[in-house]
Amino acid sequence: MSGYSYMGCDREGSRYICSYYAEGSAMSMRVEGSDASGWKVTAVNFIAD
Repeated sequence: MSGYSYMGCDREGSRYICSYYAEGSAMSMRVEGSDASGWKVTAVNFIAD
């Protein structure tokens, strides 16, 4: 993702919340799945200043 820097992922049960930031904005994605079955983004949130 151009312009965004990866901040990391936190586990919430069987899901992960992965966060990214850029100057004046942030984004998080809720991801579900596994390496074996594949990963699916189930929600995206954007925050802008």
